[in-house]
Amino acid sequence: MSPLLFAQAQSAPSLNPGQKTGVELFYILIVTALVLAAGAIVIKIGASRGHIVLGIIGGLCSAGAVAVSSFLFAANPLLYFLACGGLPVAIVFGMIIKFLPTPKNQPLLTRAEIEAETRRARGF
Repeated sequence: MSPLLFAQAQSAPSLNPGQKTGVELFYILIVTALVLAAGAIVIKIGASRGHIVLGIIGGLCSAGAVAVSSFLFAANPLLYFLACGGLPVAIVFGMIIKFLPTPKNQPLLTRAEIEAETRRARGF
């Protein structure tokens, strides 16, 4: 758990220990859901367009942006839902993937070209 979230939960004197634990678990669940959502958006777009590696890289970057923004906005509970900082990053990566051309999944050489190269290499 991030130290800032822990400090925020500890600084709420009106909450008993059970409520503080509930607040901490709620924060953890929200951050987990945001990380999964932001990462899944980019990975799904990348997989559907044939750019799997770029989708994974974008998913990791957007998940990291969610983690960083949740750490920055955790000091104020009213601003905590601004921790969706990974969603704009996911949208940007998704747009980049959408604008890239779909890769052609064709072999570099046809079967006839491979056989011709093999015959030439063996001296036939």
